[in-house]
Amino acid sequence: MNFVRLLSDHGPLGWRFHGNPLPLWIAFVVGAALLYGALLWIRKISSARVRVIAALTGERRVVLTLGVNYDITYAKLEKIQSTVREIIGRIHEARFDRAHFKHFGDSSLDFEIAYFVKWTNFRSYMDVQHAVNLAIFKRFAEDKIEFASATNDVAGHPREGLQPLDEGAPSQIEFTLKSVQSRSPARRSG
Repeated sequence: MNFVRLLSDHGPLGWRFHGNPLPLWIAFVVGAALLYGALLWIRKISSARVRVIAALTGERRVVLTLGVNYDITYAKLEKIQSTVREIIGRIHEARFDRAHFKHFGDSSLDFEIAYFVKWTNFRSYMDVQHAVNLAIFKRFAEDKIEFASATNDVAGHPREGLQPLDEGAPSQIEFTLKSVQSRSPARRSG
């Protein structure tokens, strides 16, 4: 069995077979049989019932994300991992996996905590989740670690030469806002 590569001035055109076609037919039949066998195997696998892994292992993995304020001290931030490990370690139905400072969020420093719950039913899972959340909340309150909330802070810096507002301040502020709005590009283009 010989294969010849066909070439032109512009590059290869492909391959052409010369010789006895019987080996090609054998290869084709064997390939088709392998493909048919693979398709049968895929069909058998796809029709099988999938069992819940939690039922097999007796545990369910829980991933908890929590955020703390940016104004936390480094010592408190570093202590969070060991604090969470200790809290989850005290709960009988839970097994600690990991706790990491995951990333810098828009308004929080985010931690991802993972642990396993001994799985009997959904109610027991939620009871453990409830106990973990309450214990973390209580311990953070004791350690004066504040949870983050999505806020936008506006910081104002006094300008030099500005006079303090008089008793007529609301009308002065209203006049200033109207003059700023009239000068904004959005107002002029409409």
